[in-house]
Amino acid sequence: MKYTGLGCTLMLLMLLAMAGNAAAPVLRVSAVELPPFIYQSDYGPTGLIVDAMAEASLRTQLTFHIEFMPWTRAMSQMVTGDGDAIIPTQFKPERGALLLYPNTPAHTFKFVVLTRPELASDYKGKTASLFTGRFVQVRGASIGPVFDSLVASGRITPQLTNNFLSIGRMIAANRADYSVMPALSALYYQRKLGLSLALLAPAVDEHPVYVAFSKQSDYPEEAQQRWMDAFDQMAVDGTLARLEAYWVERLQSTEIR
Repeated sequence: MKYTGLGCTLMLLMLLAMAGNAAAPVLRVSAVELPPFIYQSDYGPTGLIVDAMAEASLRTQLTFHIEFMPWTRAMSQMVTGDGDAIIPTQFKPERGALLLYPNTPAHTFKFVVLTRPELASDYKGKTASLFTGRFVQVRGASIGPVFDSLVASGRITPQLTNNFLSIGRMIAANRADYSVMPALSALYYQRKLGLSLALLAPAVDEHPVYVAFSKQSDYPEEAQQRWMDAFDQMAVDGTLARLEAYWVERLQSTEIR
């Protein structure tokens, strides 16, 4: 299948909405905005993971609806069953009682350090050099085992914000010095927002992220399995890899919406 980005995503969603599906209710997705994987554009939800969800919808003939919210609220909806699925989320053992994780991740985040250009020369690839800087992260969100452990031990005490969109702006405005985020997100901030930011190599961590399902919701188990099977198929036939390549190319172009 050839992808044309946002237009493709919206077309698939409109076709599925018109077709309807009596076999299962609409999947209510609680989403944390994280460009370019999932974010709100002028035309509705878009992004790499949104495209993957749209392709899975086409394959399963199941529909979904995305609602954006802070991470803490999204997780609360998984507890109460007011949401059926959450994206994006990493696997953590303590979440196993709450969330059903598929075998296949929606994407694998490669985490890099984001900072201002004038601070980049001080970074030597050692996390210890970040301890004295003003570190910022999203409230309640995991940023991978390495930095989660540094935060838990108190070696890094982060400033907290409610969404990933504000992180790039905070660093560019000298209200924070560093953050750790997926490399494609950091590239998005540079290209889309035109912020003067630096990505520090090499990647400091990588971790798969999933479309995970609430065990507390009434969404049918058979429909959950169909979604998970679709992601398995897309991994095998190369669809997920092609989507990633498309978004990397798009981010390197001059037009991002």
